Amino acid sequence: MDKKSIYFDDWLEEHLANESQEYREEFEKELFKMDLAVQIKELRTEQKLSQREFAKKVGVSQSTIANIELGNAEPNIDTMYEIGRKNNKKLTISYS
Repeated sequence: MDKKSIYFDDWLEEHLANESQEYREEFEKELFKMDLAVQIKELRTEQKLSQREFAKKVGVSQSTIANIELGNAEPNIDTMYEIGRKNNKKLTISYS
């Protein structure tokens, strides 16, 4: 049996093409939140901090950090700025 190789990005693009515009937009929004979640978790784990320790450093609750890392939160710009500032990182927002 001959298996066809396909890249995930190609597969995803093909399957999203069959979905409604509303579905694709919601998917993109969730993808953005998950990318943000990964970045925040990586920043925290690089410092070997628990969510509670990281939250205290940033000045938010542990549940806020947990929800961001799970992709369940849409943190406001002030929270994002403080996460960067308290971790010597510059918050950069761009559109591509």
